[in-house]
Amino acid sequence: MESEKDALKDMYFAMIFFVFLPMIFFLAIIWLLLVFIFHKDIINEVEYGLSRRTEEGELWYLTA
Repeated sequence: MESEKDALKDMYFAMIFFVFLPMIFFLAIIWLLLVFIFHKDIINEVEYGLSRRTEEGELWYLTA
């Protein structure tokens, strides 16, 4: 009975260590790559939104 609990504990550890951690790691890498690829578009979109606000009388600056 005790060995079954140990085996279950080892299985949960292996699942966390070999499934969830690599999944989070690869999702973080993909997210960083997407941010790196599209950062110019993001900055342009933010600048466009800020320049729209300046036309309404509010002054906003973006330093990138």
